[in-house]
Amino acid sequence: ANPDVDTLTVQKYVKPRGAQSWIVRTVWKHKLDTGTDGFSYVVNDSDPFLTSSKDPLTCSIVKSASARSWLEPRNMLEALLQVAEQRLRVRFKMLAGDFVCDKDQRWHFL
Repeated sequence: ANPDVDTLTVQKYVKPRGAQSWIVRTVWKHKLDTGTDGFSYVVNDSDPFLTSSKDPLTCSIVKSASARSWLEPRNMLEALLQVAEQRLRVRFKMLAGDFVCDKDQRWHFL
């Protein structure tokens, strides 16, 4: 451990369910402030041999505006939001989080 560093982050690799790399980016919005519900994006890369594709033809982003889409990551983000607002004593207008579902259908916050 480095005594000059205040923060340390460790993240293990979570293999997503299926053959392609993908994540769900969930965006929560405070309806009173923004007038709309949140939304989600599914970001994937269809090239199984690359971890950092620069070819836009292998990547896709799909937006889902339905409040019923990707319910489990949305619920996880709302739980995180409640804890963050309580601990930090702030009120968020918008918060985004990235999630991946593993082969056992467990969701992980990235």
